[in-house]
Parts: sequence; C-alpha cells; structure tokens
Amino acid sequence: MKQKNLFLKSSIILFALIFALLPTAFGARADENVTQHNSLKENTPLYSFGAISDVHIQYETGYDDFKRALTYLKDKVPFVCLCGDLVSYATEENMREYKSYVDKYSGGLPIYECAGNHDNYDIVNGEIKARTLTGEMLDRWINATGKEKTDYSFEYNGDVFIFLSLKSDDPDDLFTDVGLRWFADTLEKNKNKRCFVFQHAHDPEDDGADPSHSYSDLLSGQSGKEFLRLIRKYKNTVWFHGHTHLTIQSGFSAVNESLGYRSVHIPSLSGTRFYNEKLNILENFYYDKNNTKIWGALHSEGYIVDVYSQKIVIKGMNFAAGDKRNQVEPFEDFCVTLNTPLVITQEPTLEKTTVTASETTEEATEIPETIMPTEPIFTDPMETTVTSPVVSEPATDFQKPTENITTSAMNTEGTYFTESVTTVTNPTKPIYPTAITTEAFTSLPADIIETTSFAVSDPTEEINTDVAVSSQPQTSVSASEGLAETTCTASASHSTSKPIESETDNGISGDVNDDGKVNIKDATTIQKFAAKILDLTDAEKLRADVNADTKVNIKDATLIQKFVAKIETGLPLGKPIA
Repeated sequence: MKQKNLFLKSSIILFALIFALLPTAFGARADENVTQHNSLKENTPLYSFGAISDVHIQYETGYDDFKRALTYLKDKVPFVCLCGDLVSYATEENMREYKSYVDKYSGGLPIYECAGNHDNYDIVNGEIKARTLTGEMLDRWINATGKEKTDYSFEYNGDVFIFLSLKSDDPDDLFTDVGLRWFADTLEKNKNKRCFVFQHAHDPEDDGADPSHSYSDLLSGQSGKEFLRLIRKYKNTVWFHGHTHLTIQSGFSAVNESLGYRSVHIPSLSGTRFYNEKLNILENFYYDKNNTKIWGALHSEGYIVDVYSQKIVIKGMNFAAGDKRNQVEPFEDFCVTLNTPLVITQEPTLEKTTVTASETTEEATEIPETIMPTEPIFTDPMETTVTSPVVSEPATDFQKPTENITTSAMNTEGTYFTESVTTVTNPTKPIYPTAITTEAFTSLPADIIETTSFAVSDPTEEINTDVAVSSQPQTSVSASEGLAETTCTASASHSTSKPIESETDNGISGDVNDDGKVNIKDATTIQKFAAKILDLTDAEKLRADVNADTKVNIKDATLIQKFVAKIETGLPLGKPIA
C-alpha cells in the first residue's frame, strides 16, 4: 500500500519501484494466433507521450507551470494526455484562458483531455455551483478543448488510448450510462491490444492513494464501481488518474497493482501534496506561487511516459524549477517501470513491426527514434454500438452495527425531542438509505416531523433518516428502495428544556460548512478562503479557526486533514465550541 524508503540527497530525490507482471495475468488466450510482441531494441522506446493532470487554471500556481510544461513537452513528445481538472471552476473566462494557453504555448502539440470534477463546477453570482457536463457547460468544454465528445478513444502505434470524463461530482451519477456502455464496448473490442485509460478520479479502496482519505468519495457510487469492475476485468489496461495532487515522490500508489488492476497516479501542475513520512502528515503546496516554485524544484508535477513493447517507463518531471535552473530537467533517475506485455494479432518478424495508423494495418520498418508515429485516429462513442447492458457488482456491507447514537430536534411549539438509535442491522450502503416512518409516527402532527442526521463514529459517514420523534420507546424504522432491509431501533423522549449537548450555538470546531460533521470539504473551504476564492461569515470563521489563533489559514486546513486521517492533533476538533 505504501512504498517507503524515500531517499533525499542534496537536491535530487532518487526513488525506483519495479513491478513485475506475470504473463498469466492476461488470462488464457482466446485465439491460437494471438502472440506476445517482442522487440530487439528494448533500450529504445517505441514512442513517448506526456502525462499531466490538475492544471487548475485560476490558481496562481497553475499558469506558469502549465506554460512551462507545454513549452518543454512540445519538442519532446508527439502528444500529451491531460487527466482532468483543466480549470478550478469551469466559467467561460477560465475555459477561454485554458484555450489561450494551449494555443499560445503548445506549438500545435496535440493535447487529449478528459474532464475532472472541477470541470463541472461553475460560479453563479459569486457562489460555487456543481453542474453536469451538459448544455452550456458542455459547450464551454467543446470550445476550450476542440473535442466534440467528452468520451473518446484513438489508436497510436498499435496501442489504444481511452478517455472517460466525469459528468458530475455526484458519486451516484459520475458517468452516464451511455458513457459506461461505450467504455465497456471499447475495452471488449480492444481486449487483445494494450489500452491506456485516462479517467480523473482515484479508487476509494486505495488507502495508499491519499492517507487523509481526502478524495475517497468520487468512485464510491454504482457508476464508479462499474468502472472499477471493468478495469479489473480487462487485464490489458493501464489506468492513469489524477485528483489527489500527490507527487510521485510521496510513494503512495504512484503505480498500484495491489487491487486487481494497474494504475498510475499523475501529480498536479497547480498545487502539489507530499506525504512527510517523518512527521506523518500531508504537506500542501497550494496558492503560494513562490513557495511552490522553490519546493517544486525537487518534486514531480507530471510525467514523460516511454512506451516499449514489454513495459512503460514513467519518468517524474518538474516544471516549477524553470526559474531556478537553466532548463526544466526531468528526474531521469527517478522513474517507475511497469511491465505491460503488448498483445497483438500478428507474429512480428525480426526486421519489422506492426504499426496501426487507421482501420487498416500496414507493414513498416521499426520507427527510428527521431520519427514520430502517425497522428492518432479518433473513434467517438456511439450509443448504437451498445450490445449488452452494464452489470453492476452486488451491494457490499460497509458498516458494522452502530450503537447509542443520539440526536435532538425541536418542533414549532418549542418542545425538544431526543432520539437514540440503539441498534442498526443489515447495513447495505456506506450512507444508510432513507428510512420510512412507521405507523407509530403517522398519528403525530406534521409540524413535529423532522429530518434528522445521526452522526456515527466515522465522521465521513452518517445515517440520513426522515423520522419523527415521539415518546413511543423502542420504535423500529425500516429501509426500502429494494435494498436488503436496514432496521434502526430507536427510543425517544421529549422535554421543554433544550438538551445539554445543544447548549452552544457556536457549532462544532472544524465544521466550517455547518453540516454536522468535520471532513475534507471543510479543509477545502478553508483553502479556498485562504486563496481569496470565497469569503466566510463570522460564524464560519469561528468554526474554521481550529487552532484558536484568531486567524483562518492553511494551518487550520492541515489540522482538519490530520483529524480526518485519524492523526492526533491534541485539539477539540469535532466537538462543540464553548
């Protein structure tokens, strides 16, 4: 899970990971004519490409490094793959700015993008709004990228590059059904070729991808599970993702084969994270342009990927060092080798190799290092190509029975009701399904029917119930929605006095968003406040000042990240503010 033994010597970090993949991992061959491709020149790559992610146009740190990356890569690789979060917020202005940088600095270098969660965010009247990649938002995407499709694939030198975009930031609606079916169909059609998949979000089961679990929710819904099922099914794939902003030097799943698939995490061009093993904390380098330049000189912000017949070599690059050195230098000695046997449908000779430039296959001499392969040919997703429905994985138990959970509510007459959930059985989802009020509650006046949120021991989870509170003890509430039954057994009481635990109106320390829990969203809100992207009310500032130094800054965000990661902070985080 964690790749340790990080060595810091002088100004260069040297770190090597080697992952071996047995040929049997590809499963039995379906055709006698399918053979493994071997090259006589494994010291010379067949081709290379650039891999970057999380540019976040609008962050101060994003502009210069994106410029440097494009300027450097345009003379080194035939194309670049950008794995989402082109902008911080997909306003018309930011999307135009992204396009202007590509037009000005890429020198015509082809860039192939997929959309990340930030590419679905808009700002309306000063407020951040989550949207779906349709309508006006889709038009902005098309105008900025020049791509008429958000999901597409192309073939390059016999390898298939597949791009799947996030359509929203809702885990249950992350991909469209059409997009997932096209993805499944594309993988099936190319199951005997090496496929490089680019999709922004990372696996929530991959604890090593981020020790703070900051971004563990995006692929937790059914569409995310379907994506992971397909990645595990087709062993000829290598999945590239971004989202966490962790550098390759952090050692957390830069390359991961432990979960039944092969994935490569791409760092961020705008704001990077590095796991400080000595202090056991995540260090953030966001928003501060000068700080990031100095620190970035030692840490990767992207990759050049060298592709061979039997492997890919991922070379960590830094672009922020441009002002500190004569040129942008790659971490030539800091690379990761991932064995990826190429499976093709034709036996190669010693002198020739197969190069697929379109739907037809032509014979060509092996490509010299100075000659780039033919321009990629696109194959757009077509709804008519769907031949079979998507099959989702069965539901899995995620939570253990929870005991002694208490909440309170007040009706219109000023009477406070306190309800305690004593047991929960048959949990079927990370977030409990909406409960149905039982007959015992139906006789109560409508004005005391309350929607309450039961906080559980894990601050990232909650039980959402539409439950009225009454004096009826031991009342059972059962879930429906066609799921396995979830039963909450609750007892309730009422009083005209406000419960002691609710005496403060200041809220919970760290709960900036005042949603009853402390999680990474609160840390992100503080980061945006520190970057002057949004403002906070006085009450929000009080909840955000977790170290009680009368200031709200990145230190408070870091303390919340430690709290979410279950790292002791010695502060009353998650508790009512006196």
